Amino acid sequence: MIPKNSSRIKIINIKTWCEGLISIRTDRPPNFMFKAGQFARISPETNPKNHLKNDLIWRAQSISSGPLDVFLEFLIVFGGEGEFSQECAKLKKNDSLFIDNQSYGFLTLERFSNMGDLWLFASGTGIAPFLSIIKDVDALKKFNRVNLVHSVGHSKSLAHYKEFLNIKTISKSVLNQKLLTYLPIVTQQVTPLLGLINGKEIKYKSLKKRFTSMLVSGELEHLAECKLSVKMSKIMICGNPEMIKDTRNFLKPLGFVTSKRNTPGEIAVENYW
Repeated sequence: MIPKNSSRIKIINIKTWCEGLISIRTDRPPNFMFKAGQFARISPETNPKNHLKNDLIWRAQSISSGPLDVFLEFLIVFGGEGEFSQECAKLKKNDSLFIDNQSYGFLTLERFSNMGDLWLFASGTGIAPFLSIIKDVDALKKFNRVNLVHSVGHSKSLAHYKEFLNIKTISKSVLNQKLLTYLPIVTQQVTPLLGLINGKEIKYKSLKKRFTSMLVSGELEHLAECKLSVKMSKIMICGNPEMIKDTRNFLKPLGFVTSKRNTPGEIAVENYW
């Protein structure tokens, strides 16, 4: 039995990035619409309980596939004894999930009234909505630069790392290679990294520093070869609450304000963690 106002979606593929971090690709219901940056509520059908909405384990998961893709994709971290984690650990190809027919969230490019340089600050699986946004090629043409910064504890957690560095993939299926800057940040180890500056590959070492400390010192802007400014920069933030809080505390004294429905600003944040 399919819960009311929901659809059943079938798992096409599961990719394991490291222990406890997977991407799940499913088919897409014809009536399911979303904007890049939004999230969906999903529930594994493996749960043995009755398939009534109140009995299933529903979680909000950002959609990492693009709005025009014929499939849906989710980047999921799991572990510990939580029910959702336990059910996700059982999933395999051809299993099913339930998905709410409605998409949610306001971490979309519509939050900004004018354009400039787009900064996407992510920690952990907070990169998921930005994977969707950088596939919205037409919308990104309005920006001068797209700077994606992904902070993780250990390099093994850098989902999609090699795919970002594949210039052919970037230029053909994501966006123009001259537009994208991609900077992975590893906070718990010193390790050699590759990044992109306007599509050109660069080599550097992780500094074993928190992403926010690199913001404060100016190291991040230097590495990206792009300045943060209220006039030119639009900033989207997604990740753990501490990172979001520290980033906003850094930006506010510089004059950046959060964009709201009736008050345009320079910062967009999704708070569903």
